[in-house]
Amino acid sequence: MFALGAGAVVLVAAAIVTVVVLMGGNDGSDGSDGSGESSTFTYSATGPWRLMISDHQSGDDVGCTVTASDTAANPPGLSLPASAVYGEESYQMHLVGDFALDVAPADPGCVLQSIDGAGDAPLPFTVQHNGDSTAFQAPGAVEIQVRDFNGSDTCDLVLRDVASGEDIDVVTASPDAPTVRLDPGGHAQVYLAAAGCVTRIAAVS
Repeated sequence: MFALGAGAVVLVAAAIVTVVVLMGGNDGSDGSDGSGESSTFTYSATGPWRLMISDHQSGDDVGCTVTASDTAANPPGLSLPASAVYGEESYQMHLVGDFALDVAPADPGCVLQSIDGAGDAPLPFTVQHNGDSTAFQAPGAVEIQVRDFNGSDTCDLVLRDVASGEDIDVVTASPDAPTVRLDPGGHAQVYLAAAGCVTRIAAVS
């Protein structure tokens, strides 16, 4: 799936719930041909949850494109990745209601999973997947160390509130200044959005 601290991995593994996937016009034999066929993922959320996007394609990997399905209404304000996902990415979803998302290519090339709850990772922990971190209880200040910029000149780091998705604090790290601080601003539970960077999250001592 994706790499977190040992405690967070246990929490995530225990929280994965059954996914309902409805095949849309694909025989299921090969989801890696990039033909444009899609699968529809449905989920009913009563609280914060996480969306896991997994790219299992081989050969001509076109990435996984996730869109809101035209066949059902989704909660207003739904935010999805703007570009194709390669590998695995996890996103915090604070909206509640019934979700219907299309992913192309279809399963098994691309798979969507719901992870119930926002998580509660103990600090410190390392996030190696793209997208959002597991949620954690906010200390007085958060220290972020970017351990791998993956070829980028900078890394934009956004601390967000779990319940509302609100941006709390934003900072940009660079190879010359890879360790930065973020202020939770009194929020109780938060998560880090740091697309494309490997980060270590810790409480400021």
